[in-house]
Amino acid sequence: MTPDLGQGDGSSLEDAVVLGRHIGNSVIRNGGLIVQGDMAKAIDDYVKERRWRAACLDHRVVYIRVEAARRSKMVDEVLEGWSIL
Repeated sequence: MTPDLGQGDGSSLEDAVVLGRHIGNSVIRNGGLIVQGDMAKAIDDYVKERRWRAACLDHRVVYIRVEAARRSKMVDEVLEGWSIL
């Protein structure tokens, strides 16, 4: 099992908190009303805030998976050399 498992779950919770904060701030600014133009700004602000975190997470997961595959191949090669006959 590689350490990247579960990263999407954690990231989705972070997304929910950040999006909720931006939408909540928009509603508070507008006296408890949902204003379409301001909601679009709230979503844009959310995207700007989360974009780099998501990109970094994606690159890190790819690196971990590639490294795990490389190490697994090395272990397989070593085990092939050991015969238990």
